[in-house]
Order: sequence, then structure tokens, then C-alpha cells
Amino acid sequence: MRCPACSNVLTPESIGGIEIDVCDDGCAGIWFDNHELEKLRKAILDDGAASPGVTPAPNPAVNEGRRRCPRCDVVMMRHRHPDGRDVVIDRCPRCNGTWLDEGEFQIIERDAPESQKQRANREERRKKDHKVSQARLQRELEEQRRAQRRSLSFVLFNCGVPGF
Repeated sequence: MRCPACSNVLTPESIGGIEIDVCDDGCAGIWFDNHELEKLRKAILDDGAASPGVTPAPNPAVNEGRRRCPRCDVVMMRHRHPDGRDVVIDRCPRCNGTWLDEGEFQIIERDAPESQKQRANREERRKKDHKVSQARLQRELEEQRRAQRRSLSFVLFNCGVPGF
């Protein structure tokens, strides 16, 4: 397949079991077949898969006009991605593939809402931290009680109270 932006040959890359096509040594764009973008984002958010790493060429000649789908050669439609405020993606109306220009995937990831797994991990850490804090506080209170008992015993002994 050829890159829709610079006509470089796209290189297959497997990340988290999902095969995407990247424009390595070209414009550094990424092609996602239907649903691959969502699958990769889920793999990154929930399973900790690595983000795609693409090496751009020094000054690639990029087509900023209408782009054709590398899969089915249909003119792609441009629209804003819902999770990337400033990201305009190219989507094929026939095969629903998605083209992201250099850096757009990282912007989408940065602006993406937190995943359920991340929220659960954060909540679990918060609970663990709370338990550790409670245990530390309990130890400090126990130490204060022992110190108070020692002080009381000392005072009572020095005052001549019987039994001390």
C-alpha cells in the first residue's frame, strides 16, 4: 500500500496484536484499517501496549489536498476526531479506514478520556494508600498511648503512690 500523504510505501507494524501500516522514513503518518484505531487505543490504555513509533523523513513532500484511501483508492473524507480537539483525520467512506498524519495519534491519546482500567487502578492505589496511612496513624497513636502510660507511671512513682 502507498501512503495517501506522500506516496511512500507503508510498512506493516504489529502493536499489541494489532497490525497497522506506518509511513516510516516518509511523512510518519499511520493507516488504520476499520476499527484498528479503537483497538489499538484500547490495547494501549487497558493493556499497556506501546504507542506506534514512526520515524519521519527530513522533509517529505506531503499532499495537503484530497487524499485517496490506500486500501480502496476512494477519496477520503476529513473530519475532526472526537477525542482530539485539534486533530482532523482522513476517513475512507467505503472501507472505514483512518489516516492520521504525523503526531495526530499522540494528540488523540493525550486528549483521550481515562479508561476504566486506569480508573480502577487509580482507585485501587488510593485505597492501598489509605490503608497504609491508617496503619501508620494507628502505630503513632499506639506509641503515644505507651508514652503517656510511661509518663503517668513516672509521675505516680515520684509522688509516692503505692504500687508504683
